[in-house]
Amino acid sequence: MAWTLLESVCLVASELKVKKFTRLSFAELARTYGWSITYADGFADGEAYRARRQQPPAYLLWGFDEYSQGFQAGFHGHGPLPTNAEVPAAH
Repeated sequence: MAWTLLESVCLVASELKVKKFTRLSFAELARTYGWSITYADGFADGEAYRARRQQPPAYLLWGFDEYSQGFQAGFHGHGPLPTNAEVPAAH
């Protein structure tokens, strides 16, 4: 009984975290961090999967399109880069 109560509490906590994050619109995320709407959508979905501790479909973890790249960043907890971040020069 105690274990199911603990599981319920964890599930509710993760749902609240997901709801808090998804209140931001994809357009606002995209505008704030200079992302495309597609990347922001993937990022939000990746955060949701991570918060719920769900295993995502393999194609989202290995894909190279914008949505998959955003999903991977959100799922693995790689937050947005600071707006003043510099990309290292190629040698």
